[in-house]
Amino acid sequence: MNPGALGQLALDTMPVILHLLLTRPAGLDDEAFERRLYLGRREIEDLANGEQIRGFYIPSLSSRLINYKGFMVASTVEEFYLDLVNEDFETAVCLYHERFSTNTFPTWALAQPFRMLCHNGEINTVRGNRNWFRARIGQFQSEIWGDDLKFLHSALDPHGSDSASLDSALELLVLSGRSVPHAMSMLVPPAWRIDPFPSEAVEDFFRYHSCFSEPWDGPAALAFSDGRTVAACLDRNGLRPARYKITTDGIFSLGSEVGTFYLPDDMIKKKGRLAPGEMIVIDTIKGEVIFNEQIKEQLAAQQPYGKWLRENQIQLSDIVSAKPLVEPDPAHDPLTLSQLQVANGLSQEELDMVFTPMAATGQEAIYSMGDDAALPILSRQPKALFTYFKQLFAQVTNPPIDPIREFLVMSPEADLGPERNILVEEPGHARVVHLPSPLLFTHQLEALKGNDLLPTKTIDMTWPLLSGPECQRRTRPGRSGLFPLSTRRRSPRRKWRSHQELPHLRQEQQGRRLREIPRRAEAQSAALPPRSLRTRPQ
Repeated sequence: MNPGALGQLALDTMPVILHLLLTRPAGLDDEAFERRLYLGRREIEDLANGEQIRGFYIPSLSSRLINYKGFMVASTVEEFYLDLVNEDFETAVCLYHERFSTNTFPTWALAQPFRMLCHNGEINTVRGNRNWFRARIGQFQSEIWGDDLKFLHSALDPHGSDSASLDSALELLVLSGRSVPHAMSMLVPPAWRIDPFPSEAVEDFFRYHSCFSEPWDGPAALAFSDGRTVAACLDRNGLRPARYKITTDGIFSLGSEVGTFYLPDDMIKKKGRLAPGEMIVIDTIKGEVIFNEQIKEQLAAQQPYGKWLRENQIQLSDIVSAKPLVEPDPAHDPLTLSQLQVANGLSQEELDMVFTPMAATGQEAIYSMGDDAALPILSRQPKALFTYFKQLFAQVTNPPIDPIREFLVMSPEADLGPERNILVEEPGHARVVHLPSPLLFTHQLEALKGNDLLPTKTIDMTWPLLSGPECQRRTRPGRSGLFPLSTRRRSPRRKWRSHQELPHLRQEQQGRRLREIPRRAEAQSAALPPRSLRTRPQ
């Protein structure tokens, strides 16, 4: 290394850098050795976290890949790491990135690329992706990992960047037995429903994986490798560019900008760009380039995904009619209706400016992006529970998205069912109830309650006024299943846990409750119910 190539800030924060050389134990093949190195790294990382060793990081521990990075501009990397200017140092594959993560402060450890990928963009769903990963830890089983599964539980670092978390998820799936393109197709699927000429097998492949795996939603342009297979893809939105060139002497170059790598025009054999949701793969063992359609067909032929879906997936339309069955309800008389509106935190402003336009036009009213109302946690006015939650997205470059505005790449369809073991593929992973929409009519909810796949327990959210809310704690569900939360028993003699009561508390009680609400909201966000409703690729 040459510390003289660094700037002052990089010098001040430069860690001790060591290069460890290991020999392969006798009798281990390539795959087994790579997994042994991964487990060794994970055990060391867990010990370092337990000892609270700050700044400890292993960029790579692999027999196939080595990672050079740091707190420096791209042109300084080869000046700092002298290996890169050594004429005896050769490689057939190189991934490089000239930026730090956009949602974290630059550090040595968070410089890109990571262990298997480099990423241009953001993962706007990263909090949910991390939560779902943690929710499935208890389901992990694998013949490959055996008794070493405990080292996989903290594979995703909650303090890492969004790119680092995606890299960790990709690494785990690949080392658990999936190919590099298979693992990435699970994590960052295309908008397969809008493909005008999809084969049935390819559609079944993505439909099957959507039963138990949520997309890591971009925008994202990704380049990734396990040291033998090199690939790149765009997420379904396609908001980041990726252009490639193939030369007559066998060089493949892909970048997010034109001119990132100089190649004479008379040597270009083929060039092009990736469209939204497309992937390209280079198999360095066979020496061939595999394009998007062929990749998808190869993945779809691995298992009888269509058969698994037909034998296991349950369509809600097969259980109950999708047509609304609205019976006369005394709750809709004017007095009771107004009482329910107040109890649920609906103000006159919302009735006039939100509900009326939606009823008249079938669309949400258009507002300015600013909101000068007090934050619910600080407001003295009654607020509905959902107002305490805000959509997280990279506002600098991306507008908030939903299945209405982005119907080409998003769908409100959802699946209900228990969590599955993502380390393996089994027919039972398709055993879910498929919903065309997360919005259910009462008769549809009642039909789901009678389904054998989803053990159901309705949780009464009200309590007798004289008993107080403490009695509610005795009605916690004991196992996985479907748990509708009901306020149907609400009456003048029964209350329910609503933030409408905040303004009516004594001042000291209000302060205490206001401090508790953020913790409750965060807990509700992290403690996800089995197969909660999720937005998926179209």
